[in-house]
Amino acid sequence: MTSRTLLFLLALTVVRMAEPTPASPQDPAARHTPSSAMPSMKVEGELVKVEGRYYVIRDAHGKEMYLLVTPDTELAGPFKPGDRIEVWTSPIEHAIAIRADSSELDPERIEAATHSLKGKLIGIEGKYYVMVGADGKEIRLLVNQNTELAGEFRPGDQIEVYTSPIEHAVAIKSAK
Repeated sequence: MTSRTLLFLLALTVVRMAEPTPASPQDPAARHTPSSAMPSMKVEGELVKVEGRYYVIRDAHGKEMYLLVTPDTELAGPFKPGDRIEVWTSPIEHAIAIRADSSELDPERIEAATHSLKGKLIGIEGKYYVMVGADGKEIRLLVNQNTELAGEFRPGDQIEVYTSPIEHAVAIKSAK
């Protein structure tokens, strides 16, 4: 996918937090999502700015959200601050911090989290950690250079993940 697509999806993730609406396969807009096999959410908002690989989106309630744009994001055109955009998001989580022991995580990262997930790490696929949550659902966590890792993780480890409004993991720690 092009970087434009990635940026578009990132923006959609940010806007999703305001008024989530499931994207329907019958919806013509849903056909522009990168993978029809993966569930997605459609969100709308104003592009405030672009910070490196992140789009900052302001939703209808005035809340600003950061969306990570990766090379896999399908962009439907060049976007500039002030543009109203629609973004389709996937259930992929972006890992910001991961912890395996009882050491403390960066308090600012924890404060940025909107919820936490606990579960079992079942695999590591390139830059993604794959876990099964308490509800039995599989969750993919994007781990990059900004991810705070407190230890090394292996499949079978019980972990806790803190996620931010853009559906990326803020912190992960041992859930033992």
